[in-house]
Amino acid sequence: MNWTTSPTELAAATREWITGARWFTGDASADVTFTHANPIESSENVSTVLFLVRSGELTFSVPLTFREGPDPRENTSVEPIGTIGDVWIWDASDDVDGQRALLSLLTAERADDAGALRLTSNPVRGQFPAISSSHRLTSEQSNTSIIYRFVDPDAEGSAGIILKVFRVLSDGANPDVELQQALDAAGSRAVPRQYGSVRGAWDGGQTDVLVAQEFLVGASDAWQVITSELTAGNLDVTSDIRDLGALTAEIHRELANAFDTVEATDEARDDLVTQWLERADRAVSDAPQLGDHREAIAAVFDRAAEVQWPALQRVHGDYHLGQVLHVPDRGWVALDFEGEPLRPLAQRVQPDLALRDVAGMLRSFDYAAGSAILAGGDEQALTDWTAQAQVAFMDGYGELTESETVVLDALILDKALYEVSYETASRPDWVDIPLRGALRFLERSH
Repeated sequence: MNWTTSPTELAAATREWITGARWFTGDASADVTFTHANPIESSENVSTVLFLVRSGELTFSVPLTFREGPDPRENTSVEPIGTIGDVWIWDASDDVDGQRALLSLLTAERADDAGALRLTSNPVRGQFPAISSSHRLTSEQSNTSIIYRFVDPDAEGSAGIILKVFRVLSDGANPDVELQQALDAAGSRAVPRQYGSVRGAWDGGQTDVLVAQEFLVGASDAWQVITSELTAGNLDVTSDIRDLGALTAEIHRELANAFDTVEATDEARDDLVTQWLERADRAVSDAPQLGDHREAIAAVFDRAAEVQWPALQRVHGDYHLGQVLHVPDRGWVALDFEGEPLRPLAQRVQPDLALRDVAGMLRSFDYAAGSAILAGGDEQALTDWTAQAQVAFMDGYGELTESETVVLDALILDKALYEVSYETASRPDWVDIPLRGALRFLERSH
């Protein structure tokens, strides 16, 4: 079919849906403009097209499926998102034909060298087994994922594929693709097996628009596993937490081998310490309970500024219990290497302190215990569990030098202070979790 219509008509027909989508991070009152397009697949009555949509300073990836003719809704349970004349429009990630078209990008060895939006396929494992079904996940916020089930689940050692459509696009390689594919290529079992990715290029930019990897059947995220146990009163620290520490160390070793490491310059150290102090000032302003501890906070950061820092390297960047899955008969697997989504991509791909990931996970244990305390658990017992879990994790991660321990202390405190400001603004009922963590840390550091 001929899906072609004017960008103005497309924007008018889909604007309400786009600005109301969970992945839309722009201003809902701002204009949306369709700027680039690439037709992925087309038949007599159905076409799927990948569009770039601009709103304010943001660029979004928006794949749409078009059907021409009489009202088709009696044949599908998925509602269209708009119409233009006798053409009906669907979110391609939520439409069976659109889902098939998006998956085809990975196996078509596509390499467009002309057009407003050029798509290049980068297969990792080539062809994969036949697909029996597909459905979109509904729990995600910033991206969109589609699960495809294999007809023969034993053909590739897994039950299917999960394809992630990146919604907010920034110029440059997406670290979620770059880092996980590097770990997979090194033979690491710390990440799901990779199937491939697709890169988009247009005037003024290029980046990964989607990636596909192994779907891990029966997996539960570590936050769910641990908080369920704590809420149920199970406070045993098992070898699983040590294994998680060992997995984290493996990830850092493999990333250091796959990408260049750099020495931490005086300028880089000064910039980071300045950021720590700025976040501390913000936290003290948000939580007056910290006011009497401003000098103690600065002392922790000053000590870190004076010691030898480890080399900087590529890191996960947003590491916590929600980014790790526990897979039956396999153990822990890490996901989502995009880094902190609110940081610019140019910052997220820079070498950083691997200990930042360690600090993030140690703080996540405190959050898990804190959520159980909020649910009525024994505060002292859960505080003790936090300390034991953190020791078990570090046992698995490996021994640090004295200087590395000083740097890690600064990163843990910085993370807790950032969390104080975040919770003050977003979830005031949770602010006691990082506040207690920061105060306990400062008491121990004297």
